[in-house]
Amino acid sequence: MPGLEELEKELPSYIAQIKATRSQPGKEIVFTRFIERVFGIKPETITMEVPISSRVLVVRGRVDAVFGNILMEFKVDLRRELDDAKVELTKYFQAYYEKMPDRSYIGIAHDGLSFLVFQPIFEVQEATGKPYVKSIRQTDSLSLEREQNLEKIYLWFDSYLFVTEKAIPTSDDIKKRLGTESPTFYGILAKFEYFYEIAMKHKHNRVKYDNWAKTLEIVYGDRVDGKLLFIKHTYLATVAKLLVHLIVTKPKSVSKTDVRAIIYGDTFAQYGISNFIEEDFYTWVLDKDVRPQAIELLFSLMKELMVYDLEKVDEDFLKSLYEELVDPEVRRDLGEYYTPDWLAQLIIETILTENPKGSILDPACGSGTFLFSAIKKKIEFLKAKQNTPAEILEHITSNVVGADVHPLAVIIARTNYLLALRNLLLQRGSARVFIPIYLCDTLRIPQVSVDIGSPEPAYKIDAIGKTAFSLPTFLISDPQLLDLVLDRMGAAAREYEKVREQYPNATKSARSGIERGFEAYTKTIFKEPLVVESCVINLRRLLDLVESDSNSIWSFILKNVYKPVALSKRKFDFVIGNPPWITIHFMKNPDYRKFLIRESERLGLADGQGSHQIPNIELATLFFQESAGLYLKDGSMIAFVMPKSVLLSQQHRGFRKWEKHHLQPIEIFDLEGVKPLFNVPSCVVMARKTK
Repeated sequence: MPGLEELEKELPSYIAQIKATRSQPGKEIVFTRFIERVFGIKPETITMEVPISSRVLVVRGRVDAVFGNILMEFKVDLRRELDDAKVELTKYFQAYYEKMPDRSYIGIAHDGLSFLVFQPIFEVQEATGKPYVKSIRQTDSLSLEREQNLEKIYLWFDSYLFVTEKAIPTSDDIKKRLGTESPTFYGILAKFEYFYEIAMKHKHNRVKYDNWAKTLEIVYGDRVDGKLLFIKHTYLATVAKLLVHLIVTKPKSVSKTDVRAIIYGDTFAQYGISNFIEEDFYTWVLDKDVRPQAIELLFSLMKELMVYDLEKVDEDFLKSLYEELVDPEVRRDLGEYYTPDWLAQLIIETILTENPKGSILDPACGSGTFLFSAIKKKIEFLKAKQNTPAEILEHITSNVVGADVHPLAVIIARTNYLLALRNLLLQRGSARVFIPIYLCDTLRIPQVSVDIGSPEPAYKIDAIGKTAFSLPTFLISDPQLLDLVLDRMGAAAREYEKVREQYPNATKSARSGIERGFEAYTKTIFKEPLVVESCVINLRRLLDLVESDSNSIWSFILKNVYKPVALSKRKFDFVIGNPPWITIHFMKNPDYRKFLIRESERLGLADGQGSHQIPNIELATLFFQESAGLYLKDGSMIAFVMPKSVLLSQQHRGFRKWEKHHLQPIEIFDLEGVKPLFNVPSCVVMARKTK
């Protein structure tokens, strides 16, 4: 069977043959025979000397070879003829774009030994408003003479050819096939940049971008204004959605008609997964003005993902992509240090030895590494106790909970959660699944206020301008009831958006009908007229945002932002995780920084050292104390991965007093010197909340 063994056997003779024909014809034949023997690609699937023409560039010519979406340019000596290769590939890209604008192509220029990969850079023509290939950029390379690792050579070719049997999804493999150096990433990035310019002409898409940036302001401590970062996050969120579709539906083939339902989450709801995808920040990619092209592009991506045998996932394999798609400098400043699987497993095994059925919360879950490990361990334990699949699934979704303020992290964590449950999902029957991972700031819980416009005390959140939502206190305390009401509010808002788009003259009567229908629905749930009135008031505020073309995302935000209230009322047996490692000094947003300083003083973390020391306090210590106070049961345990400085530095004396919330340290793992790990000394701190 074609594979790595064939590569090891064939490569030396191939290199010798290429060198022998360096200045003679026949190099193309040597190459096609080589990839046939190693990768099983039949020569007839590669079309040689394909004629092309471009109206824009006013040129005609021939592509040396075309295989799928790969345009090949053969050269005698690539180093000497590189400029000519770039000119030729630019022509090929433009010609194929004019012929098939919905497909993405990559170009490979090579001389049989050195391979350079290129992607087109598009720009919109002012005269026509249509994109054209302005230039190309190199995205990858391989030298068969310099690269000594046969596995890397094999994976390099395979990542472009996609011809092997189902691949086992590992972090390294998915990073090569889908990461920032992959042909897939660069091909999609170029199209997403074009889609972005068109989609952001609409206000409802700008609302999504603005709310995404506002959310990340809490994560990064400063205002984010990054078109490229937003596009990268959209890319990975889209990959995650398509992967979960393949896991849940296990299709033998895929269809373009699936794409829209996957991106908006309808597919998952139909399969009984309630909240994997809500209308998030990243659905802009299917804006109506680019939808046909986007569906073609994402359909191609989904077909590429079918290379994976998703039955064999045994790790948080999306973590490497998540790390790569957050800019390294941003990550360093943010203090994001990703927990390796072995350390998460060690902590999970340590705590669950005490109480295997205990409830777990990770209040800063990132990509979900701790949650993935906890689910795997609980499945192992509960199976040994003869629990049924339905009982195991119910226990896990009720007792393994996560939250994060990073919107991309939440999607990746939910993906990993479902990956860990994949076998149980197939055995669950008709039972619905709710993924208990929320997009929210677990440090900052909404406060109760009395609003003149609301009939009873409520939790208030500002929206846009003077618009604010006020949800009743008792409703916030019941997550499932809250989701029922907000789901119906969101559906009503989407219905009104469609009416405004299709029947602008009928909006007044349509709005009245929608409000009456929502009021009738809430009356079936609540008996108290004041509560019904409060819900209707909030619907009116949501419809006001629709009228100003600013809704898009608010029901999604409301569903998540209030979750810390319910979590704090519930309490957990274990609070675990790896909170942000960053000092308060780096939080640039003045309001959020004031909040952190105020909370640090309240918890005694300053230890009377004066306000000048507070900016040097690690946010991880505030997370530790606040999480224990808000979410941990009396007598239960908290275990956090933290910088070792919290045990040694002068400014953390207040943390080491353990006075607030009656915390008693019970165990510390000293990880200094453990390699490979973080680039700063670290530790694991475990403490019990005493009565």
